[in-house]
Amino acid sequence: MISALRERLRGARGDGARFVRYTSWNLVAVAVPIAVGLAAIPVLTRALGPARFGLLALAWALLEYLAVFDFGLSRATLRHVAQRRQAHDPSLAGTVTASLAAQTALGAAAGILLALLAPTIVERVLRVPPELAREAHRALLVLAATMPFVLLALGLRALLEAAERFDLAARVRAPASSATFAVPAIAAAAGATLPTILALLLVVRVVTCAASWAMVRRALPTVAIERPRELASLRSLFGIGGWMAVSSLLTPVFLYWDRLALGAVGGIVAVGLYAGAAELTLRLLMVPAVVVGAVFPAASALAGSGDHGSLRRLHRRTGYALLLLLLPVVVTLVVAAPQIIRVLLGDAYVATGATVLRLLAPGVLLSAVAHAPVAFLQAAGRADVSGRLHLAMALLHVALVTALVVPFGAPGAAAAFTLRAVVDLAAVSWLARRYLPGGEAAREAPGGADVVVAPPAAPSID
Repeated sequence: MISALRERLRGARGDGARFVRYTSWNLVAVAVPIAVGLAAIPVLTRALGPARFGLLALAWALLEYLAVFDFGLSRATLRHVAQRRQAHDPSLAGTVTASLAAQTALGAAAGILLALLAPTIVERVLRVPPELAREAHRALLVLAATMPFVLLALGLRALLEAAERFDLAARVRAPASSATFAVPAIAAAAGATLPTILALLLVVRVVTCAASWAMVRRALPTVAIERPRELASLRSLFGIGGWMAVSSLLTPVFLYWDRLALGAVGGIVAVGLYAGAAELTLRLLMVPAVVVGAVFPAASALAGSGDHGSLRRLHRRTGYALLLLLLPVVVTLVVAAPQIIRVLLGDAYVATGATVLRLLAPGVLLSAVAHAPVAFLQAAGRADVSGRLHLAMALLHVALVTALVVPFGAPGAAAAFTLRAVVDLAAVSWLARRYLPGGEAAREAPGGADVVVAPPAAPSID
């Protein structure tokens, strides 16, 4: 008995070290480009001027949010490969090929749509000055050609993460993301036009895809490009990925509806007084994204293997880790809110900003912890459960913000975020207890079978 306990403790320490290592690589992949961006942006603003820099910033935003166009396919593929790679499933290569082809096609469709809308975007949406209109139109066409490679690179990175080769993924992602800032800065300083800058970024994306594929062949040597043997698995990937995409599509509602409401009620000054403290606090949500990204492949593999006890233990440890990581930071923000706002934003922001920070920081902590049950539900094939919850939470968030902004202004917006976060964490934690394999839904099944009871139309790739 003692030896068995020792083995379990040794295994827990090993798993902990492994996930710390994975998280560290994810942090490197995120932190390095941020540092490069901070150095590059002053160069770009001086070299390009406000109008051209605004167009480049729009291009960055479009590339960042293009992931929505893959309809959750990359994350669903990650889960599928993580579950099947150890079993040497002969259909895996065909499924991977079909998934990568579908993502490239979706990127091409998004690019064609952007190319068709480019004149309207330039003339009516952005109202680009006439002297820059031709350059802006050409820049959007180059950006449209980039889009298939953006989604293809996203799918290839998912394969590396499915193989738990976060080191290889970071070795591609960190330089590629850094080049998104560094290449425009160097080119702009040399006098390049905006279409030329975006053409160079297109080259960066093509090279990124080639490097990612080389890393995939190293991490998953049995995966090759071949004709798909059957497309049922791809349809299932779209089914579960669609619900994952619902959650992604609703993220802007949680992050930006409060600013729209504040602008409508209190004007742009109210938004400015709120946004500084909000941005400072919401950046903490990068932490759960990095941590959950590190454990998602292992959670998917455990869900597929039937090791339900280990899956639930990993779920609990992930939630506790997020709480322990962020609680000291949130306590500091709450206690020292006036001093932090004064130093970072200035005296004019203290009165409103400190209150916003104190109300918003606990909600961000709760939202961060809620990332764990959401990710584990998705890993277990129940993205439909988390997607439906996010739909309900989006409606609740809009209602709370709308109700509290009118009488309380910026503090009301912050309070609405935190109130919604309380309900969200309570609801998703209950859903995880019920719908994770081995949970309450399984015990309620006839005969007590250890299965997840799903609605008939629930998407599944198992």
